[in-house]
Amino acid sequence: MPTDGEPLVPFVENINKKVLSVLTQVSYDIRGDSQADNQPDPNPQLASELLQILTDMYAKYPAWATRNNIQTPAIESLVQVLDSGRPSLRKRAIPAVSALVATDPSLFDKPVKGKIVEGLSKGGEGARIWVGVIASLAKGQSVGKVGGLVGEGKLIGMILDQASDPTQTEAVEGSLAVSCHVRQDG
Repeated sequence: MPTDGEPLVPFVENINKKVLSVLTQVSYDIRGDSQADNQPDPNPQLASELLQILTDMYAKYPAWATRNNIQTPAIESLVQVLDSGRPSLRKRAIPAVSALVATDPSLFDKPVKGKIVEGLSKGGEGARIWVGVIASLAKGQSVGKVGGLVGEGKLIGMILDQASDPTQTEAVEGSLAVSCHVRQDG
């Protein structure tokens, strides 16, 4: 199988489109226009597996994932899952976002950075998920951008607030991971 995946592009684009449609219950045509579907909620196990498939596709075929007709609907759909999905699906969407942003770091600057600030500002479970996104991004090529965002000073308090409850182990681990990875880069 070719590593660049170029011969598979139409097939993989179709998979991406259908998987995102199931996950967000919004159908995207190839131009990125959307129409609401009246589909039932996807089975959580199926949705979790579909998110893993997306993560693998973005990681294995980064050249394919940098196409705008892939990136725009993908990042919008994954952010929608992070903002409104079940907690288990939110956690499974984090590596998919990280893998997609790794294919094109400019995605961090445009839609993701603003969503991080917005998500952390809300507090609660949503903020914990966005701390996980920051931690995941800080482990990859976006560590410098994450460090810059955290270094602006706006997010430090919000991130540390998520670590204040020791019973929320994932939030504490995410907060510590952000601190460690950003510090190592700086």
